[in-house]
Order: sequence, then C-alpha cells, then structure tokens
Amino acid sequence: MREIATLVREASFISRCQQRYTAAGFGVPGRGEVRSWRKSWPALLDALMRAGLGDLQLYLEYGTPGGVRRLDALLLGAASDGALGMVVVELKQWRDCEVLEGGDRVRRSDGEVTAHPVYQVAAYRSFFQHWRPRAAPVLDLRAVVLQHNAPPKRARPWPSMTRWGPIFPSSPATT
Repeated sequence: MREIATLVREASFISRCQQRYTAAGFGVPGRGEVRSWRKSWPALLDALMRAGLGDLQLYLEYGTPGGVRRLDALLLGAASDGALGMVVVELKQWRDCEVLEGGDRVRRSDGEVTAHPVYQVAAYRSFFQHWRPRAAPVLDLRAVVLQHNAPPKRARPWPSMTRWGPIFPSSPATT
C-alpha cells in the first residue's frame, strides 16, 4: 500500500485505474466517479498511513465475486496472532447528513435521500460472512465508513449503528 500512497495523486495512476475499471467489466467510469476517486482515495491513504497501516493489502473499487457489488476499498492483512483480517471501507465525501426517522436513511446536505452508509457497509460485510466456505480460515471481518470531508464532530458514530460499522472523519478531532 505504501507504493499506492505515493502514486495516488498522480494523473497517470488515475488513468491506469480507469483502464482497469473498464477492463474489469464495470464500464467506463463517469467524470463524477473519477472525481470521487481523486478526492477520496488520497484521504483514505493518508488516514491509513497516519494510522501505521501501510503494510496492509489495499484493493480499490473491489468487485465482489459474481460482480453483484463494487466496494470502494477493501483492506486485507494479518493480525499479530496471525489471523486474517478484512475491512470493508465505504468512502463518503459528505460534509454532513441528517439521519431520518427509522435511522436507515439519511438526507445529504444536497437534499438527496439515500441509504445510511453504515447499512451499506453492513451489507457488504454480510456478503463476505455468508459467501465464504464453511471450511475457510477464521476471518476477522469489519466494516467502516470514512466520511472524509466531514468535520470530526459531524462524522461521529451513531450509537444504534456501531454494531454494523463505525463512521470516521479522515482527520482526528482537535480540541
């Protein structure tokens, strides 16, 4: 991942990713998708490197088996005890959102109503829990949302949802 962290801001890296995205059968990424990569990927890599997680394996725009879903990022690595760990990452550029009644939908600052991102990563996590063969090694499977444009006080975990995955800003809270 350290190599990706140094390349992610280069136009040639994004261009190669566009080519691979198309070759993988996802179609041609639109301008909005590419703009999202340019803004979100550096924030993710910066956060991971600050956390000392540069030795993890990182997959960007990971397509699940069967092509049903495409994850923003997937991290793989080994824990100190040797167990395999996997973290599904959902990247959001939102500065703010309002959780609507029932908690499973949010209204973004642009007015659009969408699924709560914690439910989105919970679904991805569930996919990996159920897709794995019974005889597969033990897997420490987690899911997080990186709301990297949000001020730390706005990208807070909602207590009722932390069982599915926490929400983090890309920079630590400052006091």
